[in-house]
Amino acid sequence: MLQRKNRLREKKVFGTVFRFGKTVCDNNVCAKFYTTKTLQTQIGVIAGVKMFKQATKRNSAKRILRTAIKKYLPDIQKPVNIVLYFQKKPERLSLKKTSAAIENILKKARVLEKKTL
Repeated sequence: MLQRKNRLREKKVFGTVFRFGKTVCDNNVCAKFYTTKTLQTQIGVIAGVKMFKQATKRNSAKRILRTAIKKYLPDIQKPVNIVLYFQKKPERLSLKKTSAAIENILKKARVLEKKTL
């Protein structure tokens, strides 16, 4: 579970991200990004009923997306609202594939901080 300060919860903010945000996709995972003036990066996760009929599968999909983004949260450089969702129903939910897809998405959107060795 994400920390409370990093959760995107308000319906109005979700609407703003979907209306004005930029979309980046990789494999089955998509993300919408919207730069904000707040101090914290906030992340929302969506798993629709049309894609996952059973509530347990929806919860599992959300849990995998949250776990995958959690390790990249400290490396996000600017305050941004992010909404994560699956574009198509994946054949099998895999944390490893989802994590790799999210890393590619964050790099494409240029919100990851580049680490120097």
